[in-house]
Formats: sequence, structure tokens, C-alpha cells
Amino acid sequence: MKKGFEVVNIHGNASGIIPVPIIGENGNWYVGNEDTGVKAEGIDGKDGEMGPEGPQGPKGEKGEQGDVGPQGPVGETPELAANLTTTIEGKALDAIMGKALDDKIKDLDTEFEGFKTSFQNGCNTIAGKVTELGCATAGNAGPNVIAENIEIVANKKYNDGVAATKVGTATPGHVLSGYTFTNNNAVGISGTMADRGAVNASLNAGQSYTIPVGYHNGSGSITANSLASQTAATATADNLSTGKTAWVNGVKITGTGVDNTAQYNAGYNAGQSRILAEKITTNISAGKNGITLDISKSGYKAIYAGVLSAQYVASANSNTELGTLSTSVSSSGNTATFTFTTNATVGYDMLSILEIVVVYTAV
Repeated sequence: MKKGFEVVNIHGNASGIIPVPIIGENGNWYVGNEDTGVKAEGIDGKDGEMGPEGPQGPKGEKGEQGDVGPQGPVGETPELAANLTTTIEGKALDAIMGKALDDKIKDLDTEFEGFKTSFQNGCNTIAGKVTELGCATAGNAGPNVIAENIEIVANKKYNDGVAATKVGTATPGHVLSGYTFTNNNAVGISGTMADRGAVNASLNAGQSYTIPVGYHNGSGSITANSLASQTAATATADNLSTGKTAWVNGVKITGTGVDNTAQYNAGYNAGQSRILAEKITTNISAGKNGITLDISKSGYKAIYAGVLSAQYVASANSNTELGTLSTSVSSSGNTATFTFTTNATVGYDMLSILEIVVVYTAV
């Protein structure tokens, strides 16, 4: 079969040959054996701009060791130092010391790498905890960022704690003076309640006691005085009418004596009808001594006469007193004689406004 043709099956039975495009030796496209004259490759264009550098690829496998090169010229042999502490210029370490130094450097590198790993692990742990506490912190965050975020968390926790403690409905009057408390408005409020300590009081029947506002320590008491102290008396049962009661020295007694109320009332009423007292007011213009007044009263006999008041004045129409006045009285039958004494020094004597009381008994 010629180049540029391909055998194909037709409907799964017969086979045939069809031309196919290929690139000829001259670089043109051929269809079957015909040269299309069309170049298969385009003309080179201008170089494009360099793209960004890509990520570094994985490290390749180690190549084969090259041939040993020719030996170099022998150098000058330096003066050797047998320790790692020599500081003299020009001294070189021998192989043993050089290896020891190299080992120390490697140990330090290993220790430093461990320190970095441990430090980073610690930072990761701290950053995770800070994130859990509400302040997102990257695992590779530096110490300064972690410290700032820790401060943010601490301040938030403090403020949240203060806000959480501001609960309660107490007021200063509910808390003892000298103590502090917190309510839903503020923290550290001072109480103003007075300390009453132990309050005591003793009460008689019918009395009351107003409990003062403040704190009471529970040791005080309000007591009632004994009934005996409030009912001191000397009566006995036979001093009281039968059936009457009374409290005597804390004990209730019932009377067994005779009821004399009716007799008492009868005697009182009889006396009222036989005894009479009257007040008599009179003006007298006469000598100051030996004044006799008629005090008779029909159906009665005077049994007592006394002076209530007496004024010694300049005239009957004047209340100007001329001096102090003392009186005495004697009575007999239906008359009463009054004797007066004064310290007045005027040239005449005048007595006025005499008030007397007379007690009568019926005859």
C-alpha cells in the first residue's frame, strides 16, 4: 500500500483504501500521494514575555561521582593548635580538634533546630488556645502578635467577668454599714444599714414597741411584764360583791361579799337631800371689822360659813386694791360675823366684793 493511504473496514464486511493526511519529507501536508504545498509547521513568531518564575521543582537524584581530579600542590603546613580555646593568630586546628569543632557545630545546629521546633510547637499550641478563647490567631503567628491577642482575650474576659458579677437588687439600706456589695448597677457599693445589735424592751398590757430600722443580731427580745407587777392591790374576795371579779397581784379573784351598792346609793341620795352648799357674793360698804351678814335659809340650818375671796378696794365702783386682805369668820344660827385685817394706809376704809360659802343641813 502506498504511503498516505490506510486500509479500513466498511460496514464490518468489505475493506477499502482511503487517503489520509501525512507530513511529507519536504515538510508539506500530503493527502494520499498528492503534495498540498501547505507547510505543516508555521513560521517562528517573536519570543513572548517571560512568565513568572514557577515553584522550585523537587530535588533530583544524586548524580554519579566524577573522576578524581589531579592532586594539587602541597601547601604550607600551618602551626597546629591542640585545643579549641587557642586565640593566637596563625594557629590552625589539627584534625582531632577540627572534628571536635565540627561535631560541636553540628550539635548546636541540632539543638537549635530542636529549639526552633519546640518554640514553634509552643507558639502553635498557644495560638490554638487563644483562638479557642475567641481571638483568631494563626499557628505561625509571631510572639508579638500572640502577646497582643492574649491581652485582647484577657481584657475581654475581665470585662465579661465584671459584667457577669453586676447582678442583684439590694440597695445601700439593705446592707450593714461598713460592708460593700454589688448589684445590677454597680460594683463595690457601701451599705448604710444601722447596726442595732441586741434591742430589748419590756411592755405592760396595752403598750407597744416600734422596732427601729436596721440590723439586729438576734439576741434582743421584747418581753411582757408580769401581770402581778401590773395589778398590785390589797382586795380580797370578801371585799368584793358576790359574783364581781378583779385582778389582784396577778390573780383573778371572784367576790364573795355582800353587795352594798344599793345601800350606798340610798345613803348618798339621802345625804344629797339634807346637805346644801351655796356661794354668796355681796358688796359691803362699812367698817372693815365686825361685819355681820344674815345667812338664814328657810328649812335649813347653817352649819358652816367660810370666805372664798375678798377685795379691799377704794370704792364700790373701783377694783383698785388698796392693800392685801385677810379674813376670818364665825357663825352662829342664821348669822355670820366677819373680821378683816389689811395693811392699807389710806385715810378711809372700804370693803367690797365679798364671796362666802355657806353649808346648810335640812331641818
